[in-house]
Amino acid sequence: MEEEDKALKNKLNLGGRIGNYSTFFIDSILPKFTTFVKLWKLHRIR
Repeated sequence: MEEEDKALKNKLNLGGRIGNYSTFFIDSILPKFTTFVKLWKLHRIR
């Protein structure tokens, strides 16, 4: 029973870590990407 609890906790920890990475990705990389795409579209229109 205890082993199962440990496995569940490890899964939850992993899920939390992945969640942190995805929020970090969305906060830092996505804005840069969107600005890059906007600039690229502006240059293509000209």
